[in-house]
Amino acid sequence: LLSYLLALDHPMKTIPIVDLKRQYRTIRPSIDEGIRTVVASQHFILGVQTERFEKAFADFCGKRYAVALRSGTDALYAALAAMGIKPRDEVIVPALTFIATAEVVTLLGGRVVFCDVDRESGLAQAKDIQKVMTKKSKFVIPVHLYGQIAPMDEIFRLARSRKVQVIEDAAQAHGAIYKKMMAPIGRVAAYSFYPAKNLGAYGDAGALVTDDRTLYENTLLFRNHGQPKGEKYRHVRIGSNLRMDEIQAAVLSVKLRYLHGWTSRRRQLAKYYDRELSKVEGISLLTTLPFSKPAYHLYCIRAKARDDLQAYLAQKGIETRIHYPLPLHLQPAYRHLGYRRGDFPNAQRLAAEILCLPMFPELTIGEVATVCRTIAKFYQLQGKPHVRQHPVYQHASSP
Repeated sequence: LLSYLLALDHPMKTIPIVDLKRQYRTIRPSIDEGIRTVVASQHFILGVQTERFEKAFADFCGKRYAVALRSGTDALYAALAAMGIKPRDEVIVPALTFIATAEVVTLLGGRVVFCDVDRESGLAQAKDIQKVMTKKSKFVIPVHLYGQIAPMDEIFRLARSRKVQVIEDAAQAHGAIYKKMMAPIGRVAAYSFYPAKNLGAYGDAGALVTDDRTLYENTLLFRNHGQPKGEKYRHVRIGSNLRMDEIQAAVLSVKLRYLHGWTSRRRQLAKYYDRELSKVEGISLLTTLPFSKPAYHLYCIRAKARDDLQAYLAQKGIETRIHYPLPLHLQPAYRHLGYRRGDFPNAQRLAAEILCLPMFPELTIGEVATVCRTIAKFYQLQGKPHVRQHPVYQHASSP
């Protein structure tokens, strides 16, 4: 009995934050066949696999066009370039996001202007954006953080009133829904297919999605050195090399067939997390907007004693991450902009509290139950009241 109790307290098996090997085992024959097809063809750049994926992903998003690119960063970069950003144009970016959202602005000669986010959801809202708008504001890039779509109706109304263009950073929002619409909501969105994303390549990859034919054609030119399709060594504009390779397109085409099911599973797991962790004092759940169905790229909580909790979970074999530990306005790379601590208090507070828990479609209910029990145990040891678990989780196993 003592050995059994010790094993429960010190699980031998690590619960990873994401496990791509589990996913590969479930789809291995199709993935291997897709890769073999590309290698056998010896056509590695801008071939049939890329065209097939672009059509399928555009259909998935409910848009007319998708342009397959080298990364999510390149998708943001291409969108800004194709939409005509000029040197010193101001681009408003949430302070709580990955640096790529701001980085592309700087690389294209624009001026990053940060805004705060909502403390309960982590999403930038129209009122946050309006506070930092000036006559020089030309673009705003709302981020669908952790897989939840930002409140776009209000953002679009504000942008139209100020003649500001909107680019959605949907790098974490594959399959997310806003008022019965799947992302993207507006003219253009940028997606990342980094391996750990909801739809992940086997390397870096990304895509721009749009209904705008002119924007689509400009992006096609920009990704391939300004060369029109089917032509070589004739360059009608200055471009770059932002092309997705055929192997990544083949992998993504296979995975895309499973994405709806994987997204449903993520929502199921998030529901279990929500139910159990809402009972634990010391934990706050991020708000899900009433009109939103997140894709749960990440499942994040706000936790008191966050760093101690993370260390305790690691000791118990549970992997976690912090997205993101330092808001962008406090990053050394943006020190030259002159922002100070306290300028964006919500972003700063969330950066000190956010902890991301294991979340991937192949995660079992039993593993989620273990994570929840372990978190409750930590706060119990801290002197917090512990609420008895719902019976459905006491002997949970993989469905």
